[in-house]
Amino acid sequence: MTMFVLRNPQGEIVAVSRIQTPEVSESIPDSSPELGTFAATLQAGAVSELAASDLDTIRVLEDLIEILTQRGLISFTDFPEPAQRKLLARKSLRETGRDLDLFDERDGII
Repeated sequence: MTMFVLRNPQGEIVAVSRIQTPEVSESIPDSSPELGTFAATLQAGAVSELAASDLDTIRVLEDLIEILTQRGLISFTDFPEPAQRKLLARKSLRETGRDLDLFDERDGII
């Protein structure tokens, strides 16, 4: 199958289409290593963004668990033992390496 690409001034692929358009008109075989590299770069970027979002979400969940246990709405022992160990390990890491503010310094949001 033939794909069509758009390149930047440095000759790097910046867009790919199955359909030829006036802007995306250079044909390239879908088996091209250059096309594979472009696709891998896009996938790596998406995975990186998702991982960063996961880390932010984990922090929010840790803070939520802390609030709920402090208010007596849930008990730490309500969690399965493996979850308790993970939460304690994360809490220890946060206490030794970072401040425990609930607010994100960048945007002021929990």
